[in-house]
Amino acid sequence: MGTKARRTVALAGGLKGLLLVRTPVASDPGDIFLELFGSETSWTHREYMGHAFTCIALHLNNGVKEDCYGFYPKNDGKGAIYGPGIVRSEASHKPTRFSRTSATVKVKISEEQRRQILEAPNRWNSTNYNLSDDNCIAFVH
Repeated sequence: MGTKARRTVALAGGLKGLLLVRTPVASDPGDIFLELFGSETSWTHREYMGHAFTCIALHLNNGVKEDCYGFYPKNDGKGAIYGPGIVRSEASHKPTRFSRTSATVKVKISEEQRRQILEAPNRWNSTNYNLSDDNCIAFVH
C-alpha cells in the first residue's frame, strides 16, 4: 500500500472516530461553521464504500447560507476506481446523502479559513479520482 493509500485509510479511521451524532450548536449572525459528514457503508444503496463530504454554513440575520461539497468520479460511477474527478454540490448532485448521514462533526471557523476552504474545489477539479488515494475522504481532509 502506497503512502497516500495508508494516509487515506488512517484518515478514514480518524474521521470515524471523530464523527459524532449531530447536535445543535448555538450561533450568532456572522458565525461560520465547517461541518464534516460521513455515511457508513451500505449494501442496500449504490454507495458501497460510504461517503464523506463537507458543508460551510454562514449564519446570517435571516437564516443560514450553506454550501456543501463532495468529490466524485467525473463520469458518475464510470471510472469509479480511477479517472477524472470533480467537486460537486451535495444538495444538487446527491441530496439523498443527507438522509443517510450517520454522523457529523461541526467546528466554528474564521472568514479567512472559509476563504481558504472555498479555494479547495478549484484545486480538486484538476485532480483525478482514485478510489484508494484521491477520493471523497481525502477531499474532506
